[in-house]
Amino acid sequence: VEASRATIDLQNGTIEGLQNLHGSYSGRFGGLMTHFSARLDPLPIAGGSWAEGEVTPGELAVDGVETGVWLEFPPGTTTVQLDLAVSYVDEAGARNNLEVELPRFDVEQVAADARAAWTEELQNVRVRGAETDMRMFHTAQYHAMIMPSLNQDVDGRYRAIDQSIQTIDHDYYSDFSLWDT
Repeated sequence: VEASRATIDLQNGTIEGLQNLHGSYSGRFGGLMTHFSARLDPLPIAGGSWAEGEVTPGELAVDGVETGVWLEFPPGTTTVQLDLAVSYVDEAGARNNLEVELPRFDVEQVAADARAAWTEELQNVRVRGAETDMRMFHTAQYHAMIMPSLNQDVDGRYRAIDQSIQTIDHDYYSDFSLWDT
């Protein structure tokens, strides 16, 4: 990680920020800037941050290399829902992706819908054999279907390899180089 930052908004129950990951490939192009926007339910009552090993209660914004945030929820809270979206363009893109793709929803219903959609898709291929062989086959089928992935925000913006922000009117995919993954 080359740089990271995060900001907590306790009144709105959001966390936004970025992480710039410099890997052997992405480092050649300025790193992979991953912006995020997260929404929490219930609202946190307190929070803080840490940077380079120093914990700072009450500090709701952090900027550095090795950084993070923590939250405190109302007493008795047993479940926290975190809705998260990312953007390779900017935090406004992540926020917009969150609102468009993840409006407030029923987690159980989304899980049931996803299970049904994947079951339908995976049943397009019929195989017979031992349970372990079928499980292995369908796992490989699933892996083949999760790539390539869309690489643009819901408004059509994306970050090109030269770091410029472009807009496209059709789907822009990434992860085509699967030979090495």
